Amino acid sequence: MILVPVQNEKNYYILLASDKRLEIYLICPDCNSCIFITWSQYSRHSLPAEREIIIQRMRCSACKATHALLPAFLFGKIRYTNETIAPYVEQFAEEETTVSQIYKQSTDPKEISTLHRWFNRLAHQCKQLLPLLQQEIKKNSSKNNFKSLIKDTSDNHCQIKDVYIMAEQLIQLSKQYDHQGKLLSPLIFLNYFYWQKTGHPLLAAIKFSPT
Repeated sequence: MILVPVQNEKNYYILLASDKRLEIYLICPDCNSCIFITWSQYSRHSLPAEREIIIQRMRCSACKATHALLPAFLFGKIRYTNETIAPYVEQFAEEETTVSQIYKQSTDPKEISTLHRWFNRLAHQCKQLLPLLQQEIKKNSSKNNFKSLIKDTSDNHCQIKDVYIMAEQLIQLSKQYDHQGKLLSPLIFLNYFYWQKTGHPLLAAIKFSPT
């Protein structure tokens, strides 16, 4: 899988049609080659609108591995897109709102279960993201009085707020644009950043090692 930093379906198809813009993202995760050929496509259904998104696959000419070009508005195997997930994360990160209060906004048990799963996965991944983001901000900041946002807290969900704030800082500092020159939204940026650092998309299922 190769993640590409696009913010909606229209921009994804525009990027696929532009070889020169697309080639800067084509680096094989297996062998680091930059030579690819178009290979195949598959469809992926997104919720809640039940849209069908056509995902392009590319084949590395060097090692022959195939990789799906996954747009960053999709998160792993989750069928909901950034359009649906981002408002919940933004509400929690930017307002004086608890996760429990967000759950209570819905009366649908299935929706509450889905929100619970998203926030638990995001909280787990934020433990990895915090030091990585801090390092990148230090690298891109000219300020000498940078203060760490990493806190020793028993509430893992609080780290989501810190990660969101740091993502907004880093987007501005490092000028994280999409291929059309627009600043990336925080959650899409975090999805792309997390994939660059770990090889996995944001909100992917958590795999725990056996003890």
